[in-house]
Order: sequence, then structure tokens, then C-alpha cells
Amino acid sequence: MSTFQIICLGVNAAVLVFYGRKWLKIRSFYNKTASATSVVTIDGQTLQTLIGHYVIVTGKIKALAETLPSNYSSALNGVVHQIQKVKHSIIRIAGFWLRKSQSTTVVSEKATLFALVENAPVDGNDVHVIIQNPLHALRQTASADLFTGYNGVSWPASNIIHDKFIVNDESTNPFKIMLCGAHELGTQETESLILDGGYITALGYLRPSHDGNYRMAAEILTTCDKNLLLKKIGDIRASLVMKLMIFGTLFGILGLIVLRRKYRENKDNAEMDRILGFK
Repeated sequence: MSTFQIICLGVNAAVLVFYGRKWLKIRSFYNKTASATSVVTIDGQTLQTLIGHYVIVTGKIKALAETLPSNYSSALNGVVHQIQKVKHSIIRIAGFWLRKSQSTTVVSEKATLFALVENAPVDGNDVHVIIQNPLHALRQTASADLFTGYNGVSWPASNIIHDKFIVNDESTNPFKIMLCGAHELGTQETESLILDGGYITALGYLRPSHDGNYRMAAEILTTCDKNLLLKKIGDIRASLVMKLMIFGTLFGILGLIVLRRKYRENKDNAEMDRILGFK
């Protein structure tokens, strides 16, 4: 077995393990979402029967504390506010500018207490579901382990309020570019806000609250409903299955080639031993 064959088998095995782990996570999340109970109406009678269940709740956002204002639009207020900057750079390799890189910095990230309520509640229905950990849920929703890296798949729960690319002043200086091994092109500054009064879907286990209402340690916050969420997760799962089939086939072919060559080597060695022993 040559070193090249060992490297090829090792790379294929690593790729299979990588996509296999992703597929297991996606399958688990898909099954969990598919079995979740959809809350059609946010009222005490409905929610009381679902305590302890994994549910999908879609409702209108109601701030339970002071709202967070936008830094760029005084008319907008929300319950979750984030500002992040993404630096775009290019790196010189062997004298050529070949590789782009990005580095993300979260400048500000904060949330206020809010709940989901019925869109058009009847008189006396002030029942709400408090979302306990919105920042964690948003990070989980955008988790690199599950969702990023797939074209056409987006999981935003926030509204983009401000999005501007600031060009680096030195990007037009040819002498600076020639001397530097890495060159910063500019910075993308984005402000996002989950608006008070908007609509959102939360997934998690429903628990009773001390004030007679309900609470949820949300695992996912998204603008997708259950059907669209399942469709998107299903698309990701299908893509992973296709990749596993391709790399699994390659791994099988390489394995057969290696075994065949090993078999021939053993056969030739046995034949040589027989001839030498006969002589």
C-alpha cells in the first residue's frame, strides 16, 4: 500500500466523518421539529395541556421591559439588538493575491425581556409565553455546526436596519498593497433588530411561569413557520445524503483498489516463496 493511497483513504474517511456528524445532527433536529406540537392559539386552555411538551409557537412580540432603540433609526425599537462588523481582506500567497478572508466582530449584543402573545386576543386573554434566552436561541439558530455553509439557506429572525460597507482608505494606495502580505479591503457594518410588535416563531419546551403565564427556553428563533422550517431542513438533509453517497462511493472504490493490490502482492509473495522453497 503506497503513501498516496493511505492519504486518499484518510482524506475520504475524514470527509465522511465530517458530513456524517452533520447529517446525524440535522436528522435529529428534523425529527424533533416534525414531532413538535404547533400552538395555533396562545391561550391558557391550549397551553395548559402542552406543559412539558416540545412546541412551536408563532406569535406577536410584546416587550415586557424597556425596548432597545436603533442606533440609525430613531423610529424603530426592538427587543433584541445587535451590531456586528465584518472585515474583508485579501492575502498574498507566492506573490499573488489569491485568498479572501473575513473576520467578524460583534460590537454590541443585548436583549430585553419579551413574550409572544396572540395576534388578536379576545377580551380578558392576556396570556403570553416569555422567551427566556433570546440571544442563546439566535446563536443556536445560526450555529455553524448545523446551518451555515449551505447556499440559499437563511435563518434570520432579525430585521436588518443598517448595512453599509466602509472602504479602507488605504485600499487605493499601490505601495501599501505591494508591501503588505494581507490587505484589508474594508468593513461591513450591520445593525439588526427584532422589532417590538413583529412576528416570530420559537421552538422549545413549554414550562409554567410563576406569574400564571408560560415560559420557554427557546432553542430556535426564526421567521419560518413549521412547514417552511421542515422544508429547509429537509433540503439540507438531502444535500448531506448526496454528499455522503458520493464520498462513500469514492471510499469504497479506493478501498477495493487497495485490497486488490494487497491481494496481488500477497499472491505474488506466496508464489515467490513457493518457487524459492521448491528450488
